[in-house]
Amino acid sequence: LAQLSAALPLGLPLGLGLGMQLEVTEGVPRINPWGSDRGRLMEALSVCGAVFLEVSAGEPAVGSALPDPHYSCWHELWREALTTRAWFQQREAVRQRLLSFNRSEDLARTMQGGVKAHTPDLRYNFGVTSWNAASRSDAEWQELGWIAQNFREALHSTTELVRRELQPLLQAEVFALPQQEGAALQHAASRDSLAEKLRLGTGEHWSGSRLRHSVYPVNGSCTEHTDYGVLTFQQSTASGLEAHLFGEWRPLCAPPGCAVAFAGDMLELLTNGRVPALRHRVSLQRGPDSAASVGGAAAGVWCGQDAVRQSHILFLQPDKSSVVAPLAVYRRNDGSDRRPVRYGDWHTLKSSLAFSH
Repeated sequence: LAQLSAALPLGLPLGLGLGMQLEVTEGVPRINPWGSDRGRLMEALSVCGAVFLEVSAGEPAVGSALPDPHYSCWHELWREALTTRAWFQQREAVRQRLLSFNRSEDLARTMQGGVKAHTPDLRYNFGVTSWNAASRSDAEWQELGWIAQNFREALHSTTELVRRELQPLLQAEVFALPQQEGAALQHAASRDSLAEKLRLGTGEHWSGSRLRHSVYPVNGSCTEHTDYGVLTFQQSTASGLEAHLFGEWRPLCAPPGCAVAFAGDMLELLTNGRVPALRHRVSLQRGPDSAASVGGAAAGVWCGQDAVRQSHILFLQPDKSSVVAPLAVYRRNDGSDRRPVRYGDWHTLKSSLAFSH
């Protein structure tokens, strides 16, 4: 198995035909994993940790790709939260804390550590947990029920996509933790292994997943970081997203009709480093490029001059109890394999850095 894995191109799933060339835009693969490129997501991600996903090209079956981000609705809600905060806070979903709103995150601290002074990034974030989207009633969400519905649709689409795309790798999976990790974690892993739960198709609820809608003012920013989970799916109204690709910082602007998907820390761990977690940031200090729309939405259509960029982001993250370790096809078994982690511990560590003062 190790010899077979080493002979394959980086990240190429077992069973995938060789010699099939990926379409590439500015060095980043462009694929339709719901249509003509089924089974090629891991191969595409192994190129640089990011891909452009065709979400509205007409080929995917209706409902199979990502739902509409509702930029105009989010913009109106953002204006309300800033200009009539008391009214915003009286909304039932806000009072019940189903929807959060803040701008206190400093993602650079997740890279630089707690020695860095906490300086919030210049953006406003709405946030929803998967639990609140899936388990709280329409009566609680009331007029903001479209947010929960959008999250549920996106989460269903992305979890099914990831499950299907990982199946060729998971079929070869025999979960085994190194002895030095200790008996307690080994026992838990037999029950909580992310790979085993995905292989069996049961037990993984992706309850750590989050929906975030970020609004950037003029000169807004999001500092350099990698995301915590398995995959991030991002649709945006304007350019500004940058990624560290091929040894340098480059703009990461998806073509019209596409979203950006990129690897997080847990996918890097699952692939033992073969698919890197994408280092990325957002910088608008040079001003937005209104001609470079992302996901087919023209920059500034809904934003006006007060908000120059919106990002609609789904963080696909495992259950807190799930143990993440390199898949068997990626393990070298020479003492250099990545160590397993329980996702809840990892999330707590990084989020405490991002939000602590």
